[in-house]
Amino acid sequence: MANTTLSQELIYKKAGTFILIPYTNGVPDKSKQYVEAGVVDTIRKTKATTTVDMNDGNDIYPAHTYVTNEVVGYDITLNTYSPKLDAMLHGYAYLTGTDADNSMETIVKHNIGTDALDLTDTPPISVDDVLQIFVSDHDGTVFTSTTSDPSAGQFKFDTSAKTVTFASADAGKEVLVDVIYQGTDVVQIQAPETPTLPVFQVVILGDVCSANESQQYRTVSTIDRVSVANVTLPNQSNQPGGAWTFSLNAKKPRSGHKAHDLKIEPIGETD
Repeated sequence: MANTTLSQELIYKKAGTFILIPYTNGVPDKSKQYVEAGVVDTIRKTKATTTVDMNDGNDIYPAHTYVTNEVVGYDITLNTYSPKLDAMLHGYAYLTGTDADNSMETIVKHNIGTDALDLTDTPPISVDDVLQIFVSDHDGTVFTSTTSDPSAGQFKFDTSAKTVTFASADAGKEVLVDVIYQGTDVVQIQAPETPTLPVFQVVILGDVCSANESQQYRTVSTIDRVSVANVTLPNQSNQPGGAWTFSLNAKKPRSGHKAHDLKIEPIGETD
């Protein structure tokens, strides 16, 4: 491609894509990289510089200003949540299949009446010979388990039919049935007792254009070594798209590598 003068009036029209590459034995390992797979809201480069002045007793201005610390990084906001990325950012174990603990828990609201509560899909498991099903009402009254016909304040779980029955004296009450059961295809994120701070190389891929949108450019921004900070997970609510934000702060680069590198390539003109 012929040389093209780089416009000094560029605008970002897309958030871009990020790639996190974990370090293995002191080297970024592309075979273990995570390529952003969710909905990116914003990617913003940050820079904070700390300075100290040398005083000049014969002048009102400092003789020299020294940079004592500089933190470069990226603030990334996502509108979707990735369990694998969450585990990777924190250095947690991401367990699947037989490595994961498949016990799960759910709460079912049930209005006591003539029909039994069917737990065929989530039958309770036993732990130390205790069936893991617990029932209470909205007043905090705990129902007790029985193997006979239940009386008021009792429930019976039929291990064959996988159903829960209650006493007719409790008809009309709404209860909360807490069940621990054996799940399938469970993914587990497990934090170690002693946390570590994983280090990554981060690559930000972007598209920019000139202010008049006549020229398109591709950008590749790389920070050699970063660690994560200030993670804010999305709120659990009935409003989808809650923001998930995290910051990546630069660390000292490897010998022979720059702390931060930005490359811009012209890729075409807009008709």
